[in-house]
Amino acid sequence: MAVIFLLSACGARDSGIITVVSRESGSGTRTAFTEIFGIEVRSKSGGMEDATFELSEVTNSTSVMITTVKLDKNAIGYISLGTMNDDIKAVSVDGVFPSAENIKNGSYKAVRSFAIVTMKDRLQSALERDFTEFVMSDEGQSIIEEEGYVGLAGNEESAEIKDSQADGKSADSLASTEGIEGNSGTSKPIRGRLTISGSSSVAPVMEALKEVYTKANPGAEIEVQQSDSTQGIMAVREGICDIGMTSRSLSESEIADGLIASEIARDGIVVIVNKENPVAGFTSDEIKKIYMGEISNWSSIESGGSSYE
Repeated sequence: MAVIFLLSACGARDSGIITVVSRESGSGTRTAFTEIFGIEVRSKSGGMEDATFELSEVTNSTSVMITTVKLDKNAIGYISLGTMNDDIKAVSVDGVFPSAENIKNGSYKAVRSFAIVTMKDRLQSALERDFTEFVMSDEGQSIIEEEGYVGLAGNEESAEIKDSQADGKSADSLASTEGIEGNSGTSKPIRGRLTISGSSSVAPVMEALKEVYTKANPGAEIEVQQSDSTQGIMAVREGICDIGMTSRSLSESEIADGLIASEIARDGIVVIVNKENPVAGFTSDEIKKIYMGEISNWSSIESGGSSYE
C-alpha cells in the first residue's frame, strides 16, 4: 500500500501534494525538530515518541535532504541554519525568519544545541584536551559564529566542560606537558591523532574548527567522520572514536553509561522548501500537521501569504 501511495504522489506532484521529507530515526536534527514542533504521541509506556508521517521520504544526511528538496518543487524539509545555501529556500516560522540574530534575541523558536560527547572516566590525550579547549576559546567561538551558528554567551566554557576537565582523568596529567602551547601554535605544538564522529549538522563547523587548529598544529591529525548523532554517541561509548558530535540531548541511559555532552554552540533548525515554491512561511501548527500527515496539499497552507499553483 505504501508503494502505491508513493507512486501516486509522484504522479501528482504538479497538483500540489506535499512531499514530506524527514531525516533518519537516529538523527539529532530529527529528534530536536519533532520535540520543538510537538510531532509526538504518547506511547503505551507513558513517554513521548516520534510521530513523523510514516510515508515521508527519509534522508540520511543534511546534504541528501538539501538535494531532495532542491529536486522536488512540492517538497518540505528541515536542516541546520549553518548549512543553508542557495539551492533551497528558507521560510519563516510563526512570522519569524531563521537567522543568528533572531536566535540570539529569542524570537526564533526552532533552536537546539550542538555538543561534543566524551566518556567521563576515559583517559584523555593532550590533543583531545587541547582541541576541546580551542573549541571553547574566543577564537573557536568566533569561528563558530563565522560559520553561521551562534556561539556560547561570553565565550565561556559550559559547566559540563569545567566539570569534565576537573573530574576526568587525562593522559597529559600523567606526563609532563611543560612548554606545550597547543592551539596557539607557539612553543611546542600538540601532536597526535584524534577521531571525531557523529552529527552531519555539526560536522561542517567541526571541519572549520579542525582546519584552523591543524594549521597551527601541523603535527595533529584530526579526522571528522559524518554520520548522525546517535551513531556518534555510540562510537564514543564503544571506544571507536574520541569525541562524538550531537545535535540532540543525551538520553538517561546514555548519561548512566558515563557519557557527557558539553554544549559548544546553538543552532537554528530551518524549515526549507523548493525555490519555486511561493510559500513564505508556516505556523508551528501547520508544520506539525504536515509532518504528522494531517495536511497533505499546499492549497491547505494559509499562513504563507502566497497561493501555490
